[in-house]
Amino acid sequence: MTEFVGYRAAAEYLGLTPDGLSTRIRLGTGPEPELDRELVDGTPYFVFTKEELDRWLDEKPLTYRQAAKYLGISEGTLSGYVSEGTGPEPDRVGRRVLFTKDELDRWARRRARQGKKTNRPTTEDRDMFTRKTKTPRPAQAKTPDPRAALVHELANAGQVIASACGTCGATVAKDDPEAEQTHREVGTWPYSRRVRSWRYHRACSLAQVGPELLALALDPDARPVRVTQAHYDVAQQIGAPLAYRELEKASSTDAGRGRRPFQHVPRGELEELRAAVEKRHQELTIPVPHSSGWPCAGCGRSHELVEAWGQYQGRPVCAGCSQLIQRAKIPGNRRVEEYALEAARDLIPARRQVSPFPLAREMASYRPLGAGERREPWAYVVDLPEVPLTTEERLAELAELMEARLAGVAA
Repeated sequence: MTEFVGYRAAAEYLGLTPDGLSTRIRLGTGPEPELDRELVDGTPYFVFTKEELDRWLDEKPLTYRQAAKYLGISEGTLSGYVSEGTGPEPDRVGRRVLFTKDELDRWARRRARQGKKTNRPTTEDRDMFTRKTKTPRPAQAKTPDPRAALVHELANAGQVIASACGTCGATVAKDDPEAEQTHREVGTWPYSRRVRSWRYHRACSLAQVGPELLALALDPDARPVRVTQAHYDVAQQIGAPLAYRELEKASSTDAGRGRRPFQHVPRGELEELRAAVEKRHQELTIPVPHSSGWPCAGCGRSHELVEAWGQYQGRPVCAGCSQLIQRAKIPGNRRVEEYALEAARDLIPARRQVSPFPLAREMASYRPLGAGERREPWAYVVDLPEVPLTTEERLAELAELMEARLAGVAA
């Protein structure tokens, strides 16, 4: 998977301030953002790849001091070489004089072939700085015209409307009213120009990375794209598939004709991600028995979500009973049995002993679950002992029984 770096993390990695990185990107001299998009909530977000940052560091122009340190010579020696026209060829950007690492390496190799070292000046070099007579300087090479780079970039860009979606790789119809067209800057300021870049389907423009991209890749035809917690968890643990624009040979001028959405993603990778999302969805939505086989020690229920099970005195408890236990632990609150009585009061049959009210683990019916057995919460309250009748209640019950018998004899 491609490693992405956020805007501030990229600036720290390059040793720049965020404002300095922003200025270099605006002038076309910084690393190129791989993704310049708007998230679903509308927040601008710049993303860089680790490879692009490393490439920019390798190709970053060096100042006089940095170039001299890179070559192992003093800054004055390097300045003398450049003034005499025998040093590395600099690039002039406004008033600044910069050197590329490629040019410094070529110059060092050329001097090595001549038997000269770059870490200290030779006798010839000392003579060059000590002679008093003026010698005509050789003509310096002309600075490359930045407009030539612009023409080259425009030729590569093609100045055409891209037809392949940058996310799914399928064709984006030219007459699609919801298609999103992106642009990029080419050339070097002030000879820069805004040209067309990738096009996107409407749904693909809103789902380019992370869980949104994962949900779209698994169900490209879904409208709207449904992103669940399972997609977020899988995208964080495993990752999301690559967007089409991230491929090495991808081109914004590719028509994409005959290509199915996300055809560039291997089928095996999609099936693996689909299975991971389905498994995670089941864990988040389908109640299952506890791995120990025991029901909830509080209410006696048999099934609960995998991540909702807790522990209480060595036995599993469901999410609802865990909340009752946490409330009872607060100083000054009632005991957990009293909170349990409030939760189960509507299910308790008449004339049942509820003082003290027992939890499920205190009942004789509390045992491990059988195969396929399900138990509802607070179902054990039907097994609570009945309250014994008072003397008045027994006499009244006996009188009703005698009246019923007399009525039967009279009939």
